Amino acid sequence: MGVGILASNQASGSIRIGLRRRDACATSPISSSCNSMNSFWWSDRVTTGTDGLLWNRNQPDNAHGATQQCVVLLASRTATITDNWTWQANRLDDVGCDRVAGNTPRQVRGVLCGKRPTN
Repeated sequence: MGVGILASNQASGSIRIGLRRRDACATSPISSSCNSMNSFWWSDRVTTGTDGLLWNRNQPDNAHGATQQCVVLLASRTATITDNWTWQANRLDDVGCDRVAGNTPRQVRGVLCGKRPTN
């Protein structure tokens, strides 16, 4: 996926992955019942598990009025600093599903979809 971003002459960008926040955690900040490993489900209904999810520091936080229901991966070779916050390369962040950004280092530039394997 990083190759596609680099091919578009962009140093970094976000890739939306198929995680959605569970309804039970839709308005909750991080807690023991809604944490980084159990707050989300895979929207393709094929992918399972949360092993290997690597979140940016203090994420997911469900900020901005508890509207961060989707997840992006920052595809970058180095950390990106925006709004006085350091976004580590190749880490996850929860974002609004309808988030449309301009030409920023974290702009969503692609979507990653799951597909059931075939023989």
